Amino acid sequence: MKTQINNIVYCICSYQDKDIQNKFINTVIRDYKKFYKDLNIAVDFKIITSIPQTINERIDNIHQYYIKKNITGNYSNWLKKEQSKHILKAWNTKFYIIEEFFKSNYKGMIYLDCDLILKNTKKHDYFNSNALAFTTRISTSLRKKEHIKITEKYIPNINIDRYIHASGFCINKDHCFNLNEILNLNEIYSLWEKDSIFLREEVVLTYLFYKNNLIDKIKQCIKYKHIGSWKTKIKYLNEIIHSRIHT
Repeated sequence: MKTQINNIVYCICSYQDKDIQNKFINTVIRDYKKFYKDLNIAVDFKIITSIPQTINERIDNIHQYYIKKNITGNYSNWLKKEQSKHILKAWNTKFYIIEEFFKSNYKGMIYLDCDLILKNTKKHDYFNSNALAFTTRISTSLRKKEHIKITEKYIPNINIDRYIHASGFCINKDHCFNLNEILNLNEIYSLWEKDSIFLREEVVLTYLFYKNNLIDKIKQCIKYKHIGSWKTKIKYLNEIIHSRIHT
């Protein structure tokens, strides 16, 4: 009988250029799988290669809402170009993944962008740590991130100094602080109606974590670094592919 796997790693790898998409899957995400295998952590992997229908519909609906209300500026302008609109859809697919996870039989999940290099550590088993783990970063007063500005706008009179970075995060159902209710797609859509800047998923996470007093309950997430700019990513992918062909 097959052993039940309790944990899952989700990755969004949805590019309009399918050649680039396949390169990410066959190099970076392949390395993710090896990473967990080397740590002897049993996980399933799910790679999201196309935008879910509900996200497509909700983004298209909010686009029409902005047109009807004559709302411009911030991320509403991104909806006018197909490439940037696709980016918004990919960002917000993370909330779809979270909803799917809570409907599943898995106990723990980790989400990873498809452009990270994981840093090896013996204490990487966040699945069994009962942790709500996101990366938080400090925003200085001289260069406040939009995450901080919008949270200050809608939640005045509280100290806001950190924001959520959502390239990688971990949720455990035994220690999730009702995140399944807080991060539901209907709530998030209502935020889009309030302000288009909430189309950025990290802004939503920062705002809702402060609103629900979760910011101090977060543990720091798995260690990783971004591969870099788009040009750096392409160079990195091609170098890995070339090296593996010749080894």
